[in-house]
Amino acid sequence: MSKQNSQDIRTRCTHVDHMESDPYRTHVAPIYQSSTFSFESVEAGAKYFSHEEGGASHCYSRIANPTVQLLENAMADLEAHGSGGQDELE
Repeated sequence: MSKQNSQDIRTRCTHVDHMESDPYRTHVAPIYQSSTFSFESVEAGAKYFSHEEGGASHCYSRIANPTVQLLENAMADLEAHGSGGQDELE
C-alpha cells in the first residue's frame, strides 16, 4: 500500500502532495495570483496553443492555473478513496 493510500482522510485533506511539481519545495502549496503566464520561448507558446507535448502548462488563469490544478488533483485524490472517509472522521 502506498504512503498516500495509508494516510488518514484528515491528513490527506490538509497535506496536499505538491512538492514534486514545486521547484522551491515549499511545505505549503503557493497561491498563484497571476492572471497570465509567460512562455519560455515562442516555440513553447506555439506548442501550448497547438496542444503539443512539451508546451507551456499555463497561459491564462481562466483556462488553467497552478493553484486550481493543485486543488483539482487533491479533490480527485480524495474522491478516489471513496466515501469511506466519512466513517474515518466519526
